Amino acid sequence: MKKDTHNNDLQKELEELEAEFNAYKKETVDFIDSSVYLLNTYYLDYELNQPKFLLGHLQLMSIEVLNFVKNVCEKHDIEWWLDFGNLLGAFRHGKFIPWDEDMDIGMMREDYDRFENVISHEVKDKGLDDLIEVKKRPFKSGIRKFIQVLARGEVEIANFKYILGNVDIFPYDYIREYDENTLEEKYRAAKDKCMDLQKRNFIANYALDTFYEDMDLSWEPTDYIIPGWENPCTPGSMYKLVVYEREKIFPLNEIEFAGNSYPCPNEVDYYLDKLYPNYMKIPKNLRKHNRIGHFRHNKNNEEVFTNCYNRLREINAHFD
Repeated sequence: MKKDTHNNDLQKELEELEAEFNAYKKETVDFIDSSVYLLNTYYLDYELNQPKFLLGHLQLMSIEVLNFVKNVCEKHDIEWWLDFGNLLGAFRHGKFIPWDEDMDIGMMREDYDRFENVISHEVKDKGLDDLIEVKKRPFKSGIRKFIQVLARGEVEIANFKYILGNVDIFPYDYIREYDENTLEEKYRAAKDKCMDLQKRNFIANYALDTFYEDMDLSWEPTDYIIPGWENPCTPGSMYKLVVYEREKIFPLNEIEFAGNSYPCPNEVDYYLDKLYPNYMKIPKNLRKHNRIGHFRHNKNNEEVFTNCYNRLREINAHFD
C-alpha cells in the first residue's frame, strides 16, 4: 500500500514537473518568436540608419578589398559572383546584412585557379604587400582550403595587424549526372579522401584530380554545378550540400550592393532558396563574425581605417 502511494506521489510530481517544463518551454518559444518578429520588423520593414564608425568602416574596407578583387578579375577576364550572406544582403537589404562585415564570392574552378595564379602578383605590382595579404584559410587539420584576400592594419594593441576587411573566394565545379540519394555520402567520402591525401603531403593537384575522378566532375561545362570540396556548402560544413542547375547561374546577372553593381547568379531567388530556406526572414540562429570585438578598445582605429581605406581606394580608382 505504501509502495503504491509512493509511486502515485512520484507520478504526480513528475506530471507537475512536466507541466512546469511545458509552460516554461512555451514561454521561452513565445519569447524567442517575439524577438525574431521584432528583428524582422526592425531590419526588414524600417529604414535603418547607417552603421556607426567601427562596423561601417569594417564594411567599407571589405567593399574596397572586393573592388580590388573585381579589378583584378576584369583585367584577367575572370568570372565571379556575390555569394552566401552578401548575395542575401544584396537581395534582401541592398547592402550588408546588418551584423555582417566581410565579403563572399564564388568562382568556377578554372577561374578560381587562374585567380590564384595572378592575385599575389597584382598585389605586389600595386605596392600593396604591406596592406593586402593573400592566403588560403586552413581547416583545423592544417589543410589549406579557400582563398582569402585580407586587408590588415596595425592597431595599437600589441602592434598586431588585425583584419580590417576581407573577401573569401569559394570554388565551384561542374558535375555530370548524379544520384540524389547517394550524392551526399559519395561527396563526403571523396572529400575525406582528398583531405587525407593532402595530409599525407601529396601534391594538391593530385588530390583534386582524385576528387574529380571520384565525384565524376568535369572541367568542361555540364548541366549541373556543385560546391568545391573547399566550400562551406558541403557535408560536415556550415551549410547543406546543394546542386545548382547551370542555366540558373549562367549567364551571370548584376545586382546592387551598397551603391555598387556586382555580378550575381542569373536567378538570384533560385540560388538563395537553395542556400537559405525562408531567406526573406531574419533567422532565429545567426551566423556571425566577431571581428569587430578586436577593435572596440583600440585608440587608433580611425587613423588606421582612414589611411588604409584611402590608400586602397586610390589604387582602385586608377587600376590598370
